[in-house]
Amino acid sequence: MGFTQPSPLTEPPGSCPPYVRRVHDDKLAAFVARAQEQQQPVLVCLIADSSTGKTRALWEAVKDLPAPWRVWVPSGSDNLVTVLASRTLAPRTVVWLDDLQVFLGPDGRDARSVAERLHETLQDPFLGPLLLVTTLHCDLCERILSTPPPHTNDPYHTVRRVLKSRTVEPADRKIRLLETFDQGALDETRRLAATDPRLRQALDAEEASGRIPQFLAGSLEQVSRYERASFQTQAVLHAVADAYRLGHRKEIGLDFTKAAAAGYVDRHRWELLPAELREHDAWFTRAIDEMSWSCLGVPGPFAPVVAPPGEVRIGPPVHVMPDYLSQHLRNDRFLQPAPARFWSACEHVTDPESIHALIRSADQRGMFLLGARLRARLGDRDSLAELGQARYQVRDHDGASAAWNAAYGDSDPKLLWHRADLMLRRGRTDGAQAAWRALMLADPDDDHALVFLAHSLVCEGNHLAARDLWAIAEGRGIPYANHKIVEACEQLGDRSGAENAAHADLAAGRQGAADRLVEIMVRKGEWTAAETFAKAALERGAARPMASIARLRREAGDLTGAAAAAAVLADHGYPDLAAGVLAGHTDSGPAPGLPPAALLEGGNDGRGPALRHALRTNLEDRADAADLAGDAATAVPLWWQALAQGSGLASRQLLRLLHITGDSQGVDRLLRETPRQELPLLLTEHSHWLELGKNLHGALVAWRTAEQAGIPADAFSLTRLYHGLGDSSKAKDSADLAARRGDYSAWMWLARALQADGLSDHAQRAWTCASEAGSHTAWLNLAVLRHGQHHEADLRRWGVDEYGRPVGPWSVASLLAEQAP
Repeated sequence: MGFTQPSPLTEPPGSCPPYVRRVHDDKLAAFVARAQEQQQPVLVCLIADSSTGKTRALWEAVKDLPAPWRVWVPSGSDNLVTVLASRTLAPRTVVWLDDLQVFLGPDGRDARSVAERLHETLQDPFLGPLLLVTTLHCDLCERILSTPPPHTNDPYHTVRRVLKSRTVEPADRKIRLLETFDQGALDETRRLAATDPRLRQALDAEEASGRIPQFLAGSLEQVSRYERASFQTQAVLHAVADAYRLGHRKEIGLDFTKAAAAGYVDRHRWELLPAELREHDAWFTRAIDEMSWSCLGVPGPFAPVVAPPGEVRIGPPVHVMPDYLSQHLRNDRFLQPAPARFWSACEHVTDPESIHALIRSADQRGMFLLGARLRARLGDRDSLAELGQARYQVRDHDGASAAWNAAYGDSDPKLLWHRADLMLRRGRTDGAQAAWRALMLADPDDDHALVFLAHSLVCEGNHLAARDLWAIAEGRGIPYANHKIVEACEQLGDRSGAENAAHADLAAGRQGAADRLVEIMVRKGEWTAAETFAKAALERGAARPMASIARLRREAGDLTGAAAAAAVLADHGYPDLAAGVLAGHTDSGPAPGLPPAALLEGGNDGRGPALRHALRTNLEDRADAADLAGDAATAVPLWWQALAQGSGLASRQLLRLLHITGDSQGVDRLLRETPRQELPLLLTEHSHWLELGKNLHGALVAWRTAEQAGIPADAFSLTRLYHGLGDSSKAKDSADLAARRGDYSAWMWLARALQADGLSDHAQRAWTCASEAGSHTAWLNLAVLRHGQHHEADLRRWGVDEYGRPVGPWSVASLLAEQAP
C-alpha cells in the first residue's frame, strides 16, 4: 500500500513504530468523518515530499473505520478509470490512491482520463458514502496547480480542477504536511521513545532538525551515503537520477546504467584512478556493489530488485533508487543537461514504456534522429505511426510517408488518409483524390472521404461531379449536403435544380434554407415570389427571409424597396433587425444611457438594486467610450464614479489610466481606498505599470508588498525586474523558481535578454535551462546561437545530435532498413 519499510531494530520485524499524531491528523480526521456522514464522495490529498509520513497518516486515519468499510487499491490508471466509469464501487469503500503520480502516468499521459472520472465520481450525490485518499509530492503539486503559459501543453488541466474544487463544507481538498516534527510532536515522540528504540535512535540523530520521519525511513542515511560516495559512484547515481527525470521507469538495467554513467565521470579524476579500477569496468562493478548493500534496515541507494519468496525473476538484473534519494537528486540536477553519452546509452534500454518517455525527452531537446532510431528499433505499429507524425510536423514528408507505409498495410484507412494529406501538401490533387476514392472503397460507410473528395472537386471547378457526390451525401443524411447541391447547381446554371434542393432543405427544417431559397428566387428575377415567400415565413415567426429581401434590395440600389421590406419587419416586431439591415448590419447597437439622476429617483420602491446596477453599467459604458476615444480627462472621473457605485471593472481601468496620465497622487489614492481583500491583485497590476514606466525599484516593492498580502510572487516578473536592476544572481534564482513551478518562459525571456546584451555564454546557459525546464523550442535558439542563423531551416527539420551539433539530412527509410532482419 505504499509504506516505506521501517528500520527493523525491534521485534516483530517489519512492524511500524508507534504513530505520533501531528497537526494534519485533525484535518484528515474531519474528512474521514464527513465521508461517513454524507452520500456524496469525498476526496482528500496529502501533499509533502518523500518520506514525510503521508502514507502512514492516511492509514492511521482510515484503519479504524467500522465494518462494512473496506479499502480498494487499484492496480493502475486503467483499472481505476474502468471501475469508476462502471459505477460498480460499493458504498463505504476507501479508494486508496497513494502517490497520485503513478495513476497520472509519465508526463501526465493518463491525467485527463483519470481526473475526468474522479471529477464525475465526486460530483455524484448518491454514490457514497465513499472516501478517496491520495498523496502528491510537492514538486508535482506545484506543477499541477500552476497554470502554464498560453499555447503550451497542459496535461494537468483537469487534475487542477479536481484539486482546486471545494468540498461541501468550505474545506480545501488539499492538506499540506510539515516536513519536520513541531514541538508538540517531538514531545510525544520523547514519551513514546521510552518503549521504542527506533524512536529513541531517531531523536538522538535528528531531534534538532525535527526530521524524524525521514530518519525512520532510512532516507537521510541514503542521502548521506551518496554524499560520501566516490566520484565514480556518484556518477552512477547521477545517471540514474537523470534517467528518472527524463522518463525511465523505476527499474533500470545495468547495461544502460554503465553506458550512461561513463558520461558523468570527471575526466581529470578518471586519470587519477588506479589502473585496476579503470580496466574491465571494475570502477562500475565497485560502484554497484557500494550502492547495493542495505543499511539501517533499508535498501541501498541503488539496490537490486529481489523477486518475492517462491518466485524467480526472469531477465537481466535491474536496480532501483529509493524515492527520497531520487527526489533529492532530481531537485539538485533539475536544470542540468544529461551528457551526450547518456543519450547514446538509450540504445540499451529495453522497456518500451521507458523508451517512449525517453523519445519524448529527446524530441523536446531537438534530437530528432535519436528519437527516430529508437522508434525504428521498437518497430511496432504505434511507434512507427508516431515517427510518421513527428516527421510530418517538421515537414519531412518523405520521412513521414516511409514511416506510415511501414506502420500500416496498403489498404489501411489510416494510411490512405495520411497519403491523401501528403498528396495535398505536395500539390498533387489527383493523388489525394485517388486516396479518397480508395478510402470510399475500403470503407463505404465512411462519409468523410466522400465529403473531402466533393470539396476537392469543387475547388478544381468540377461542379458536375461534385453535385453527384453531394447527392450521395444527402442520401446518407449529411445535413449541409443539400446546401452544397444548391451551390453546385447554381455554378452549373441549373436554377431549377438549385431551387428544388433548397425546397428539400426547407422541408427538412434546416437552418438557413429559407434564406437560400429567397436568394435563388431573386437571382432568377422572381422578386414577387420571393417577397410572398418571405411574408409567409414572417407570419410563421421566421424573420431572416424578409431581412434577406431588405438586404438584397439595398444591395441592388433599390432603397425604397429595402425600406418597405424593413417596415414590414418592424411592423411584425423586429425593429432592431430592420434598422440593422438598412444600416448594413444586423446588430442594433447599445441603447443610450439614461440620466443618472432619473435612475436614482424613486429608489425606495424596491427597485434600488436594479437601478444602481443600471447606473453602474451606464457609468462603465460612458467611461469605456471616452477611454476608447482617447478622452482620459472624461474617462477618469467617470471611472471614479463607477468605483463608488461598486464597479468591479473600475479599479484596474482607473489604475491603467492614472499611470498613463502620470497621476501618481491618483494612484496613491486608489491604493489607499481599495478594500484590503482586493489590494493584492491591484498591487500586481501596479507593479506591471511601474515596470513599464521603468520604475523597477518601485515595481519590486509593489511585488513584495503583494506577496506579503498573500499573492504568490510572479517569478517571471521578478526575473525581468532583477535583470533590469542588474542583479543577475536573483534574476536566475527567480527564473529557476518559475521553472520549478512549471513555467519555463522566465528562462526563455532571460536567455533573449542576455543574448541582446551580448552575453553569449550566459545566454547559452539560459537557453539550456529553458530546454531542461520543458521548452520545446529552446534547443533551436541555442543551436542557432552556437552555429549561426543560416542553419535554422535545416535545424527545424533535421535537429541536432547528442552534443547539440546540427545533423545533416537523414532518411527514415534508411533507419527502417537498418532494423530489417
